[in-house]
Amino acid sequence: MYTDGEVVRWTQSMEVSEGQLTFEIAGGTSQTWGNFGDDGSIKLSLSTTLENLDSYDPVVSLGKSEVSYAANRVQELQLVRIRYIHASGQTTTENAQRYVHKLDE
Repeated sequence: MYTDGEVVRWTQSMEVSEGQLTFEIAGGTSQTWGNFGDDGSIKLSLSTTLENLDSYDPVVSLGKSEVSYAANRVQELQLVRIRYIHASGQTTTENAQRYVHKLDE
């Protein structure tokens, strides 16, 4: 991070298909890194017995997220929006505004 007050944004996705749970980061941008993730290079798939993500709870993701290095230099890490795409194709969006990490001012 070469820029004071740098902002890093990205989209994370999870999908269950054919016994695989896939996590991916796409649409990333920052002053230091430029654009990242749109080439499918930040993706991880694991075997799962889940058939869908109907029981997904964002509280679990928040609880497992952290700033693990130089947290004193990170102003905030925030979950901004959750978009659910159901098997039917219907989309539901939740504006989350939940903090994972925030420095006291």
